[in-house]
Amino acid sequence: MKKKLNQTKSNQISSITLYSSIIILILLDLLTKTFFTNKFYGNGFIFIQYIQNLGSSFGIFSNVNLYSTLILILSIIVLIIIIYKKEHFLTNKYLTFVFVFFVAGIIGNSYDRLFFGFVRDFIGLKHLFIFNLADLYFSIAFILFMIPELSDTKNLKSKKMKKYHGK
Repeated sequence: MKKKLNQTKSNQISSITLYSSIIILILLDLLTKTFFTNKFYGNGFIFIQYIQNLGSSFGIFSNVNLYSTLILILSIIVLIIIIYKKEHFLTNKYLTFVFVFFVAGIIGNSYDRLFFGFVRDFIGLKHLFIFNLADLYFSIAFILFMIPELSDTKNLKSKKMKKYHGK
């Protein structure tokens, strides 16, 4: 009985930490977007320049009507799927980190699309693009999620090649 109680308490602490982390990241994203609204700083490789992004990454599809609405709907669908598959992500600390960053990134930019009709970007990289913390969260999560997937694919291909070549 004590062991079960300790497991439940441990899971509650993990859930509190999990959701607190997500909320902190979302708040950090929203606060920085608000703070840097209509601001411009610097002219080096990294600079601050507030823009209203009606499209997606790099402003792609910003001239397409209803694009922001479609992305918002797609984001909500992806968020539901990620939350539904939460147990898969919570199998280890690495995937839990990925889960937290996916959820925070999706919610951060979905909030902007829902309440403003665009995403507030402000972190610029000279000659590249302007983004925000939610974009960074989502990008980090996606890259970290793909690393094991790609390495598993590479290992699988290697095993198949060895089998094919009789080694």
